[in-house]
Amino acid sequence: VARLARAGAQAAEHAALPAALRACGETGAALAAPYGAATAESLVKTYGRVAAETFATHGDDGIRALRRIGPRLAGTLPAESDLLVHAVIRHGDEAVAVLRTGGPEALRVVAELGQPGLRFARLAGPEAGALYAQGGATLVYQVLRRPETLGLLREAQRTGTFEVFLRGLRAHGDRFVVWVGSRWKQVGFVTALATFVAVAPDAVQQAGATAREGVEELGGFGVFGTALVALAAVVAWDLARRRLTRS
Repeated sequence: VARLARAGAQAAEHAALPAALRACGETGAALAAPYGAATAESLVKTYGRVAAETFATHGDDGIRALRRIGPRLAGTLPAESDLLVHAVIRHGDEAVAVLRTGGPEALRVVAELGQPGLRFARLAGPEAGALYAQGGATLVYQVLRRPETLGLLREAQRTGTFEVFLRGLRAHGDRFVVWVGSRWKQVGFVTALATFVAVAPDAVQQAGATAREGVEELGGFGVFGTALVALAAVVAWDLARRRLTRS
C-alpha cells in the first residue's frame, strides 16, 4: 500500500510539471526538485533538453557551467558530454573560449589533457581537435615544446604528406622538426622530407630501400621521384665527404 501511495504521489507530481519538464521524464522531476519547476522549465527551454539533462547531473556546478556556455554553444555538445562538462567546470571561461573557437573536438583535448591541452588548443585554434585526433598526445607535447611544429604540420597537410610527416615526428621528435624546419623553405617541403628519410642515421642502414619507400609515399617515382632520390643521394654523399674531411 505504501509503495502504491508513493507511486501515486510521484505520478501526481509529474502530471503537475510543465510540459517541457514532463518531456524530460525522470530528469524533469529531478531538475524541478532543487531548482523549482519554473527555473527548471526555463533551463530546458533555453538550453535544450539534452544540455539541461547533461549539465544538471553535475548539480549547481553543472548549471553554472551551462549558463557560462550559453544556449548556442550548448547546442553543439554531443549527448554524451560528461567529460566536456567537467572541462568547463574546471577551466571556466578558458574552456568556453576553446569550445567557441574549435568546437567540441577541441574541448575534448582540454578534457583529456588538462592544462597542456588548454595551451595546445590556444596555439592550434580551430585545428586543435583534428590535429589531436590524428596525432594524439605525442603531437600535442611536441607542439608545446616547439610551436613551430604547427607551421610544418599545416604545410604537410597542404602538400598531402601529413602521414609521412607524422611518422617522422613520432620517430625522431625535435631533431626531425629542426631538420625539416631549417631546410624546407629553400628546397621545398616534400624534398626536405625525402632528404631526411635518406640521410637520417637510423635510415642509412637501410640505404636505398628506405629512401625508395619514403619517396613512393611522397608521390611515387616518375621524374619527380627519381629527382628526389638523386638529391638524397647527393646530400648523403656530401655529408659523408664532410665527415671524412674533418677526420
